Amino acid sequence: TDYLTGIVMYTNRRSPDGVARYAEAPNSNAGLENRFCVGAFNDTNNLLVGLAGGAFFPTTTVLANGKADVSGAGFGVPNMPDLAPGTKMLNNCGSPLAPDPLAVNSTEYWHLVGRARLDPMKALRVVVDEWPADQWATREIFGFGTELNVVDALRTIEGFHSSFGGFRAWVTREFKREHIIAIGANYLINADPDSIFDQMLVRGEVSVTPNKKFTDLGLSFKFIEETEVISAFIIEKYHRFTPAFPATYIVLQWMHRTSSDLFGRHLSGTESSDLEDFIDPVTGDFLPAAFVQGAAAPKGSDNSDYVVFAIQQPFPNLIWRFDLALLIDVEGAYLIQPGIRYRPAANWQWDLYANLIEEGGDENDDIMETIDWADEVFIRLTYYF
Repeated sequence: TDYLTGIVMYTNRRSPDGVARYAEAPNSNAGLENRFCVGAFNDTNNLLVGLAGGAFFPTTTVLANGKADVSGAGFGVPNMPDLAPGTKMLNNCGSPLAPDPLAVNSTEYWHLVGRARLDPMKALRVVVDEWPADQWATREIFGFGTELNVVDALRTIEGFHSSFGGFRAWVTREFKREHIIAIGANYLINADPDSIFDQMLVRGEVSVTPNKKFTDLGLSFKFIEETEVISAFIIEKYHRFTPAFPATYIVLQWMHRTSSDLFGRHLSGTESSDLEDFIDPVTGDFLPAAFVQGAAAPKGSDNSDYVVFAIQQPFPNLIWRFDLALLIDVEGAYLIQPGIRYRPAANWQWDLYANLIEEGGDENDDIMETIDWADEVFIRLTYYF
């Protein structure tokens, strides 16, 4: 007789993936005062002091729009923003940036942000528009407009680098509470003992997470919020191919996700362009696409699918065991993990494994591009007490 069982599950938890956003930088970093912060060390402030030939804040007058006019300096420029005590994460600095002479250059910044499944242009706009110290210096003092295309973005990025030197952005992660509802079913097949289908377990699962929060592509305080559905179909089987060997364990699984990849990153960040896509490799000039609004934004994906296949084959006397696991991203990438376990005694075990990773051909469309540097072979010795 075949057996059918059902599963109903509800979970209230804090998401282990978390959501990332920019965080307020410290007032000093790498032994240097943070010149992005508001206050006496602010570089924009010091530049204006030098131009004025005197103190930047001799006298102030509150204008109708609530900003302070500097009458004594002779420029009439807005004063630095006032970081009101108690404002969330905006109490000490007012910027997520801090100086670092070892930080990456503009080209590397663009590449790394894109590889992290973020939007480099939006990440720049968020730094400027959501953080008062950067908004004041960039928009109000230097008059940089909103970054709409690649040329605009590089203008602002290079403006930061040329004015302040190398710098890093500070990021934090929050773990939001979420509710997960899931249903599933197991179906155990009983057939002829010599059949491949005998004692095969077939399982189907669907989980729904309403209003799940994901990292915004610009690391904004305003997270992406979307209901995610994850479906899985699994087949498990122990099958004895020959009386000379113990049964082989086999599992095959397909997973479909509607909002995120296997690492929990929102799918709107996939298929992003690199900076080199907008610059002529011969002349170094901008290509026409660099002037097109939105051309650098990630194209995104509607869903993600993964296939897993794994086997375990013990040898006679159970001293040796061969393992093989295969993870396939249907976008064209895969991870293969072959392994051998050797257990000569009850309290000793040796494991030898390898991770072989191959990414797909397109830019930022599969999860293996994040870890394709991690090809490795490792050995482990375990002693059981």
